[in-house]
Amino acid sequence: MSISLISICLVFRIRPIEIFLIQCAIYLGLWFYDEYTGLLCSVIFAGIFLAILIISVIVEKIEPSKVPKSYFYAMFVSVLAPILVSIFYMAIMGGDVMQIFEF
Repeated sequence: MSISLISICLVFRIRPIEIFLIQCAIYLGLWFYDEYTGLLCSVIFAGIFLAILIISVIVEKIEPSKVPKSYFYAMFVSVLAPILVSIFYMAIMGGDVMQIFEF
């Protein structure tokens, strides 16, 4: 979902703030649709993007390439967006994460 969004944004030269706002809307929609799905997607996508970002930065330091800086900004925003949306949602809805796991 978000990986294709990043590649589309890099092709069409969308700024990182626009990428951030699009992802916030998507994650917030998931959270409002279902808290459990929103939590899982936020944690999984943030973890995947963080791992990709760390590996990309390490590889870039070892052997510089022609990857534009906008890629790294987009990846950083992709790590930040689900975390901030999760915090925002929990703040406005009461902040009890454990009730999500109760059936």
